Amino acid sequence: MDINMLQKRIHKLLIISVMMVLSILVMAFLFIDHGDDSLNHATYTTMNQEIDLCTQRISSQNHTDLVLLNTLAKSLSNSADIDSSLAEMEKENAFTSISYMDSQRGIYFANPSVHVEYNELSKVYKSKVDSAFLGKQSAFIQKQDVITKEFVITYIVPVYDSSKNVTGVLSATSSLRPYATLMKKSVYGGNLYITDLNDFYGIQKDKESKDVLAVLKGIDLSERINGLIGVNGEEHGIVVKEMGFDGWYLCYVNSAKSLNNPLYVMSRANNYVLMVFVVVVMILLWIAYMMMVKNNKEMENLAYKDQLTGAVSFTRFTKLVSMYAQRNVNYSLVSLNMRRFKFMNEILGRDKSDDFLCRVVTCIQSMLKKDEIICRDSADVFYLLLNDTNEDEVARRIYDMFTKIRQNTKDFRYEYEFCCGVASNIEDQEKYTFEQMLTNVMFALAQSKEASSENICFFDEEVHKKKEFENFIESNMQQALDSQCFEMVLQPKMNLQTNSVIAAEALVRWRLEDGTYLPPSSFVDIFEKNRFCSKLDFYMLKKAIQKIRKWIDMG
Repeated sequence: MDINMLQKRIHKLLIISVMMVLSILVMAFLFIDHGDDSLNHATYTTMNQEIDLCTQRISSQNHTDLVLLNTLAKSLSNSADIDSSLAEMEKENAFTSISYMDSQRGIYFANPSVHVEYNELSKVYKSKVDSAFLGKQSAFIQKQDVITKEFVITYIVPVYDSSKNVTGVLSATSSLRPYATLMKKSVYGGNLYITDLNDFYGIQKDKESKDVLAVLKGIDLSERINGLIGVNGEEHGIVVKEMGFDGWYLCYVNSAKSLNNPLYVMSRANNYVLMVFVVVVMILLWIAYMMMVKNNKEMENLAYKDQLTGAVSFTRFTKLVSMYAQRNVNYSLVSLNMRRFKFMNEILGRDKSDDFLCRVVTCIQSMLKKDEIICRDSADVFYLLLNDTNEDEVARRIYDMFTKIRQNTKDFRYEYEFCCGVASNIEDQEKYTFEQMLTNVMFALAQSKEASSENICFFDEEVHKKKEFENFIESNMQQALDSQCFEMVLQPKMNLQTNSVIAAEALVRWRLEDGTYLPPSSFVDIFEKNRFCSKLDFYMLKKAIQKIRKWIDMG
């Protein structure tokens, strides 16, 4: 598995981890949102129940007050002294003020010191009075009373004579306090207001009443609204419902924390636990991912780095050079070896030898250019990829490396020499694959080892072909001898005086499998070097004797 595959796996696992985290976050968000919706639904349900109860009690109180005022109106129709009757009514009832208006729009008050003309009344009051003269009773809230200067409820009922004709209108005002008492009994905490959607009269208030009221005055309320408002960073539910008086509403504001504290605490606890769980899962996923990256990094180092020197491993080197070659650029492949390194191990010890190899890599790495690579294959076998292809420049750089290594290893009391082979891939020559380049550089290294002193050998195609031919000869000579592929040909010797054949010279020819022949000049020199000539000589002598015997037998 190469580094690209490892990186792809890491990226794939990273994407999977991110998707898992996003999925967990989405599920957590949905769960929290569902929990908040459930809490809000429970809050709205409770608030609507409480405000419905409050509306019912207000309606009941309103009906009671109207019934009482109608009863007073009946008694007033039979009274001749209106002033005395009004004063008696105000003493015996909880109304804050009682007044009577006759058909001429004259107004009588229980308190004789109060004098109000019809024209001084508000338009709303006048319209209600006109309706009462038509036989319609009503109750409405006024923002201010001329006497008390506060919000009051005004009741108006018609007064009939014995003939069922409307002779006047009886009016009474009442403070909101009785209603406030009823409302306090109907709701649990929070802020309750009587409002015409512009002004607000608070019935029950909590510690945040000023802040709540400031928020309410800053928003556009509408009829029968259920919604949320933010007060000091906390969400509050708001319910607006018709009160039963024309143009007036009940506005109820309360928080889930106050209204459904156990459910609120449980919901928030669940949210916190869930968020902690999400954070823990994310941390665990991150730790797992980092451990995987670390393990892959360690595996990469084991697979792609030499554990002793830190140089690139041969496996990684082959991948990098192959990628480099695909870019169709010129480069040189260098094979570096040491003479007598195995004796260094024996003389200096394993630790010293390992230290020497590390110093070699350090010295060479410091002299490499961008994109150049050093690889340690095994023991003292090193490979280099260099950008230069000019033989003089490559040789100069390698000798400089040798010099630096020697300067950095003066404390090693051991004489050593380098063997170095170089193969270059350049434009005006045939492009080689990495495998071919590796074969070429090993061939050049072998030539360097044959030299008696430290030498850099460059791969030469002609020399290589010659060596290949020598290898072919040496690999097949014994088999050819055993198979009698060496054939004897006779070169006649003539007597020039008699012009007759007096003898023959026995010559050798090597017949190949394809029927062609190799001349002696192509293999005799090789046989002389490897001492195979003696075998061939005796073989040819035997062939010559057999030929002579055959001729004798033929007479």
